[in-house]
Amino acid sequence: MRRLPCLLVFALALGPPIAHGGRVVLDTKEVELERVLALLVAQGGPRVVAAPDVAERPITFAVKTDAGSRALRWLCRHSGLVAAPGANGPLTLGRPAIDKPIVKDYKVTRLAETEKAQEALLDFITHVCFAAHRLQGGDAAAAEAKLEKGRLKVRAPIPVQREILALLRAAAETGERHANEVLRVVYASHETGLFLPRGSARPPKLTGKVTLDVTDETADAATWALTSASTASFFIDPWDKALRERHISLEADGTALADVVKQLETQLDARRVWYDGAWVLVREQRLPLFDGTLVRAYYAPSAFRPWAEQRLRRLAGAAGQRSGLPYAAERVGDRILASMPPDVHESFEAFRERRDEEGDNDGPRPRHDRRPKGGARKGRPGKR
Repeated sequence: MRRLPCLLVFALALGPPIAHGGRVVLDTKEVELERVLALLVAQGGPRVVAAPDVAERPITFAVKTDAGSRALRWLCRHSGLVAAPGANGPLTLGRPAIDKPIVKDYKVTRLAETEKAQEALLDFITHVCFAAHRLQGGDAAAAEAKLEKGRLKVRAPIPVQREILALLRAAAETGERHANEVLRVVYASHETGLFLPRGSARPPKLTGKVTLDVTDETADAATWALTSASTASFFIDPWDKALRERHISLEADGTALADVVKQLETQLDARRVWYDGAWVLVREQRLPLFDGTLVRAYYAPSAFRPWAEQRLRRLAGAAGQRSGLPYAAERVGDRILASMPPDVHESFEAFRERRDEEGDNDGPRPRHDRRPKGGARKGRPGKR
């Protein structure tokens, strides 16, 4: 196969994202990956070539979106591949191992003064950042970290390094003036990081009519047919293999798109969510993954009430058990790092504010210390 020319130099440094605009429509069935990428580039998408070992892989893929970089991200998620920068050329799309890890050294003694705090920081990075990398199909062996004399040495792909750097910055900025800081990761335009900001744009309405005939096909095949027949993009949760392989049937002849999508949701026992410019069918327990995993650093000096820390840990643990997603809470010096769904963070904040207003910051008193109405202890005469 003839290779696409190398026209784009991409820096390996942790820099700002690269923007690519323009309407992109891809609709291919059993087409070699190299040709699919050529179609993407021809429509103004990022300059990208296929790695030799996957260049001839047949791809069935459909996307209709407003940006070439978004189309590339969905191609990565759908195919289980990774777009990685080359040393002196365009992006290369290949298996996860192509995203070579780099080594970074972070001084953490100012943030985590004690050995216990440093180990807690290491645990949080392992259970959240590394777990998120594996969840998205990343190479498990490519991410590792260790502590050496107050320095955190991390070997991981660039997107994971971005997340760790953002985490350390958020924790460092948390203090007396800022009660908490949210993790804000600046990913490159081709990276499919888990810690995306919570979507604020309203999803489009399901309008128009479609005609299609899907008989005992996989859910992936059904959403490809639905995308081909409509003006929107539809995908199955890309990291839910069982759901993607479930067989269903859809039949529509000039049927309203909203009704066809409802059929799809019913057969899959899933809900649609608007994520990165596309409709995604997701099982209930995995919805937090697409609502946005929020990492927040809370300022927690000695005045931070024990009940608040305990509640954070319980909320994070319960959220993780329900969904199997990388949620955790760890105390690191005067901060508590917490990874939870956005609504769980909001619930904690509301509970904490309510307790502060009630003046019960120390938590409930033991039953024997509670006073009856009138101000006196039970069995003792009150003041007159």
